[in-house]
Amino acid sequence: MKKVILKVLIGIVLATLMSCKKAGNPYKDLPPEQLRERLSERYEEIQLLAKPVDCADPDEWRITEISSVCGHAHIAYHESVDEKKLNSLIKDYDQLVEIYAPLVAPVINCAPPYRGNPIGVQCVDGDAIVQYDE
Repeated sequence: MKKVILKVLIGIVLATLMSCKKAGNPYKDLPPEQLRERLSERYEEIQLLAKPVDCADPDEWRITEISSVCGHAHIAYHESVDEKKLNSLIKDYDQLVEIYAPLVAPVINCAPPYRGNPIGVQCVDGDAIVQYDE
């Protein structure tokens, strides 16, 4: 009986925390079309900031995590990038994804192949590509 009560209490606490997180999200009241547009715009901003130069030396590139409608992904960014600004854009993007993902979850297939953990960056035709372990 104690286990059941404990599980119920944990469930209530988690539900409360999740609702508080969404309640503070500035995008919670936007319609899906505006969310999609803002996601696209913000992602483009992130890519432009993260990749100011062509990739010629993989050692000049770093990796960071970003949300996606199917979970988490990784992007490469050049060492010269203002990390504070990049992280701010990514945080804003993640808030958009937090609201948008549940809206599209029923109509998309989120079964990508397991990529493993990011281990580095490879330069391919000037583009910085995140490499994963097997």
